[in-house]
Amino acid sequence: MSIRSTSAVPAALSQVNRFSYSFDRETFQGDFATREQAVAAGFKAADELGGAVEAVYVGKKQPVNPMADHHAEDVVRGMRRRMLEKTGEANYLAGANEHVLADLDASIEASIVDWLARHQLAPAPKLTALSEHPLPTVPAHAADTRRDEVKLIGPEE
Repeated sequence: MSIRSTSAVPAALSQVNRFSYSFDRETFQGDFATREQAVAAGFKAADELGGAVEAVYVGKKQPVNPMADHHAEDVVRGMRRRMLEKTGEANYLAGANEHVLADLDASIEASIVDWLARHQLAPAPKLTALSEHPLPTVPAHAADTRRDEVKLIGPEE
């Protein structure tokens, strides 16, 4: 009685193609749809810190499988064992085929994912594809170059 779920990572916990930023490569914050949005938010947050930051690091979130799937066989096995111990009924759930077990597995997975989310126990996403974005050193407003001129001091040769 082997069953396989079609999802490697439950959809409710998936954060595929999401990005976060950091100033130290260790503590990441935010949840952005694009790398560019994360960079912009990081630059803005760095600007508010007043120059204490030299670069913004952006990482792509990779969801971690919480192992909420493939529990149906264990549950049915436990139910059958307990029923046999209590009543002597050996055929309890004997008619549960692959399709029925797949349905039970999907229900158990959804329940576990909901429980993890409700109690904030879901594993944190892994951050990959880190990119470094040095803060711009150019002032936000360009200087008035009309008044900049080089004057020769001393005799012309």
